Amino acid sequence: MDIHRASALARRCLTVTAVAASLLSVSVPALAATGHGAGLRVRHAATGQAELTGQVRDGRPLQGKSAAKTVVPDGLATVAGAVVSLPALHRATTTNATGSFAFRGLSVPAGSTLTLVVRKTGFGSWREGGISLIPGEPAQVYVQLSTAPQKLTVTRTKQPDNGPRTGAAPKVPGGCGHNSSGWTSQTKEPPTIRVYLTGPGTVITYDYSFYEKHVLPNEWIASWLPASLEAGAVAVRDYAWFFVVNGSKGTASGYNPCAFDVDDTTAYQRFIPGAPTYTSTDSAVDTTADYLFTHNSKIPETSFNAGPATCGGGEPADTMSQNGSQVCAQGGDSFGKILGIYYQGFTLTHPGGGGGGPTGLPGGPAVFNPGGDDLEVYGVGADHSLQEAYYKNGAWHSNT
Repeated sequence: MDIHRASALARRCLTVTAVAASLLSVSVPALAATGHGAGLRVRHAATGQAELTGQVRDGRPLQGKSAAKTVVPDGLATVAGAVVSLPALHRATTTNATGSFAFRGLSVPAGSTLTLVVRKTGFGSWREGGISLIPGEPAQVYVQLSTAPQKLTVTRTKQPDNGPRTGAAPKVPGGCGHNSSGWTSQTKEPPTIRVYLTGPGTVITYDYSFYEKHVLPNEWIASWLPASLEAGAVAVRDYAWFFVVNGSKGTASGYNPCAFDVDDTTAYQRFIPGAPTYTSTDSAVDTTADYLFTHNSKIPETSFNAGPATCGGGEPADTMSQNGSQVCAQGGDSFGKILGIYYQGFTLTHPGGGGGGPTGLPGGPAVFNPGGDDLEVYGVGADHSLQEAYYKNGAWHSNT
């Protein structure tokens, strides 16, 4: 199994999140109140049943010299027997042998927030406030205990314009014209990414799928339509991939730019390893996992910002409006069409088949059909017949 297919498999298996040992905040684009076309709408749910699941891992190795070689989360041991509670709901449980916990059947009003508390003797405590749960939209959170107590608050901020970067690869005294990891492939997604955490001022290596799934819900809104989230997933993936290949653009603190790929701020895209992920955003990452988005046969810097609540227009060239992507989706546009609206001249292909598609999906390549507003993949079946699969309205369909 090559790295790309292994990464795609990891997406399907990994549903948990990691946390940094610092005070962090979640970045989500603000909702625009005005705009042309359909306008921006979010699915509002009344009081209903929600669920929160997750896993607790031992983050203490990240405080030692081995931190640079540890890939979060699977490089950290799970923590069994930790007491996990939601004080406001008077609910408590204990992590099992795999460090996992689950709260189901939670009655929460839409728009309310909760605080999660995790403790185990020998570890520092974990307290995370401001967690939003969406009735009918399961959420996951990953807790990373260390020796010191940790307190996090989940908040929302707007994403400013995060690109494009200017100039050549960054330089530091002594000369540095290379990227952090040495990864150069423009066709196989990186297995990991090195992130500079601005709070503690450290660089941590994360599984790439883990990174994607902990950016998307902090940049897009989990209750938005699948096509908007899928377009966001492609943009998030390529944006980080660009810096893995080409080297970081540095960070405001002046930390060595050749020691990491991206930082965790909206100067790149907001990465909050301790914030909840949602089934909707995880699914968007998984669905688009095997698609390759390129410009002149290279991974592009797919910049985006909060933007206006209009489908297209009003943005710098090759910059997606997050709010606009939702308006496009409300108008019936597929994620491929949304990408084409904002990144003109870029190419979306499905080079390998499988993964994000249905069983028996032809082996590519895939093309976007603007007439039918769908993605189409063609191949030859075992009986030598022409096979077609097309992605439309958030689902795969097959023709033979």
